[in-house]
Amino acid sequence: LRAAGYQVIEVNFASASPDPDYKNMRAYMWGMMGRALAAGLAIDAGDADLAQDLVNQDYKYDGKNAIQLRSKDEMKAEGLASPDDADALALTYAMPVASELQRQLPSRGLTRPSVQREYNPFEILG
Repeated sequence: LRAAGYQVIEVNFASASPDPDYKNMRAYMWGMMGRALAAGLAIDAGDADLAQDLVNQDYKYDGKNAIQLRSKDEMKAEGLASPDDADALALTYAMPVASELQRQLPSRGLTRPSVQREYNPFEILG
C-alpha cells in the first residue's frame, strides 16, 4: 500500500487500548465493531466465514476488569479457526476517521471546532 502512495497506519493488536475498559487494541476494536453491529452495521449475510468468526469469538474479564478476547491459540486448541475475516472488519475501528464533510471544511474556508481528546493516534507518527 505504501508503494502505491497510500498512508498506512500500522495497528499492533497487542498494543494498549485507548479505552481502559479493554485489555488491548484488538479487544477495543472488537468492542467498537460490536457497537456498530448493534447500531445496525450491515454485513454481507452470505459471508459464512465472517458470520462464523463473529460468533466463535468469546471474551472474559482480566484482573483489572477489562475485556479480554479469547486468544487465537485458545481458539485453535478448541478446534476453531482463526477469526481472520472478523479481525479484518474490526481493523476498520482501529482509528477514528473524519467524515467527508470534516475533510472539506478547510477547503470551504471553515475551521474545525476545537475538540479536546484524550487519545490521539497520530501522535506516534511524529
